[in-house]
Amino acid sequence: MAKSLRSKWKQKMKAVKRVRYDAKATETLKKILAIQQIREQEEEAKKDAEMKVKANFSRISHQDKCSTKN
Repeated sequence: MAKSLRSKWKQKMKAVKRVRYDAKATETLKKILAIQQIREQEEEAKKDAEMKVKANFSRISHQDKCSTKN
């Protein structure tokens, strides 16, 4: 059975829509990934800052303990 012109047109237009929406979806995913990378970098920076504070605090408290023993 032969396909009608109408069904061929619909099939063609669905393919066009798929291409257009695929480009939009790709852009959206790229934006989401960029935002996620920025958040991960911020979290890593916070963790680094916390570790520096903890290390500095432990060093200071260790110096205080040593000075009180003498």
